[in-house]
Amino acid sequence: MNKSLQILKVSLYNIFGINKFLKKSIILKTGIILLIFYGIISIMFSMGFSSYMLADSFEINMMPLFLSIFISFASLLVFISTMRTSKNNLYDSKDNDLLLSLPLKLKEIITAKILDIYIISFILSLIILIPTFVVFCIKVPVNITFILLYIISIFIIPIIPTIIGSFFGYLIARFIPKSNKKNIVEIILSFFLFFIIMFFQFNISNTLKTIVSNSNIIDNIMKYISYPTYLLREALFNNNILYFILYIVINISLIYIFIMIIKRSYLKLIYRSNENSINKNRSHKELKSSSITKALIIKEKRKFISSPIYLINSSFGIVMLFVASLASLFYSKEEILKLIGSTINLSSAHLILVFILFVVGMTNITASSISIEGSKFWILKSLPVKEKDIIYSKILFSIMVVIPISILSIIILSLSFNVNFIDTLILILFVSIYAIVISKFGMIINLRFPKMDAINDQVVVKQSLSSLITIMGPMLLFIILISVSQFIEGFNNLSFSTISFYLIIFMFISNLILNKLLNTYGVKRIKSII
Repeated sequence: MNKSLQILKVSLYNIFGINKFLKKSIILKTGIILLIFYGIISIMFSMGFSSYMLADSFEINMMPLFLSIFISFASLLVFISTMRTSKNNLYDSKDNDLLLSLPLKLKEIITAKILDIYIISFILSLIILIPTFVVFCIKVPVNITFILLYIISIFIIPIIPTIIGSFFGYLIARFIPKSNKKNIVEIILSFFLFFIIMFFQFNISNTLKTIVSNSNIIDNIMKYISYPTYLLREALFNNNILYFILYIVINISLIYIFIMIIKRSYLKLIYRSNENSINKNRSHKELKSSSITKALIIKEKRKFISSPIYLINSSFGIVMLFVASLASLFYSKEEILKLIGSTINLSSAHLILVFILFVVGMTNITASSISIEGSKFWILKSLPVKEKDIIYSKILFSIMVVIPISILSIIILSLSFNVNFIDTLILILFVSIYAIVISKFGMIINLRFPKMDAINDQVVVKQSLSSLITIMGPMLLFIILISVSQFIEGFNNLSFSTISFYLIIFMFISNLILNKLLNTYGVKRIKSII
């Protein structure tokens, strides 16, 4: 176990870039810490506010069901995340060859990797478990025993969904050996689960009514299908220590059983994951020439498609926009306006603009496009291409992905909300400029904070400083604009075209500044990245 913890320590230092962080200046360290703190607080506050509003739908005697629902939701979120990432951590990790060459037992390596996945799952679950716990304590008087048991359970709750998610990753690696099929299955499953979550989000009020009116049935389902959750609920709300001990024993036992299962075929699965496609049928085709930019864009496309974690996370916002636009065709205008505009008194065009600011800002392919090259970046730099060609090919590919889907989504939303033709054109113009600015912003940030030594794509896309900044930046702009609209007198009386004009001017100036930075700092930075 000691060696597993040592492996875990090295892995976490690499994932979170702790060694590099310690070498930075005091000012930069402070800025990074404040940024991370701001991101965590913002997300938790948002979750706490939402759960507090939902808690009003539950009577005091039904608040245990309320907390159980959010514990289950946290488990579902961990399961989805783990199912998508366990394959990368366990079988596709770049450090597998190094670890297997060291005098380590296979069990120690697997244990370290499972703990690695667990820690990420634990951090993810905290975003839900802590705010909802605070809301529960506000609504219901609690004793010290409940608080202590819940604090301990926070560390236990992510274990089972992590194991189940990792087991699905194991099944994919075992029974779908070809890498291209693995990628397709992973992408389909991820988007399928995303659509289910979006569906429940649009039907949250009806879902809550169903849960509240069928609480006894929900209890039975929880008892016979999710028995560990039932044990935890009985332990928390009835102070049953025996049930709590049994809950812990079940979780620890499942970890041991899972490690023993994958240990038997771990080496074979790693070999399958790393094997080249030499057995594929190949046919000689006529060689075609193309421009440098086109060739680089094709390369970007292939990398984007071949890495499910890169594709899914980088395109999350744009997928959300498209799904929301399709959903608007099946829901009445009044229901959608009530759902989106319940706290914002704006016109339909304003609401679409606000939504675009939020979701397109979450779509930043370029935030990882340099780091995703990893140790192979030297190959790209050795080609007879200019540094500007490398930079702008990545930006162009991002734009080619985001703008067409955004325009289609705006047209659908405009039809659903009866937005006039002129305002629709303004929205299209805005989203086009906004997508360009976001792509260039992501490139600048990734050039400033590249992570070229990541053990897998998941670390680059989900856990790098570049990804965090490129999400927090547009989100901060979104919060500022919403705050201005709410607190500056007369702002809401401005026409949609006037607000859009100011935003487009702001984006246009930002675009000029980013162009200057890319052509000077960006080119120098490309040369210096090893």
